[in-house]
Amino acid sequence: MPPVAWKIEKANSSDLKSARRLLLEADLPTQGLEETEIWCARDGSDRVVGIAGLETWGKQGLLRSVVVDTKSRKNGIGKAVVERILKEARTRDLSEIYLLTETAPRFFSKFGFKKVERAGVKGRVLKSVEFREVCPDTAPMKLDLS
Repeated sequence: MPPVAWKIEKANSSDLKSARRLLLEADLPTQGLEETEIWCARDGSDRVVGIAGLETWGKQGLLRSVVVDTKSRKNGIGKAVVERILKEARTRDLSEIYLLTETAPRFFSKFGFKKVERAGVKGRVLKSVEFREVCPDTAPMKLDLS
């Protein structure tokens, strides 16, 4: 059976419930979700099947909350939502984008992200709830956009 067609668009306030559900089902943090710009992948019935978030901290970005519904995985949705966030980051002329992951470094390395030492991260991105509270010991990954 071919995969259902999907589209990616910026989330609206009513999408936060679906985003939160996806994150909780994947055992991913929801703290700070309301302050994050979320992009959604929707299936043909307009159901949210994947999300990715972008926080902007000056010239730095934080990619967070990347998750795809378990029934919709392996269809390119994760790749598409990450590419959409990276496009948005470039549009905003961000110089670098970070992420924190314990489970998917191989996935993110396909986009050019590289593991970096946490002590080497500088700048306003360190003020994000992800860096400060949610993932205080997780090694970051970084993608230079400049």
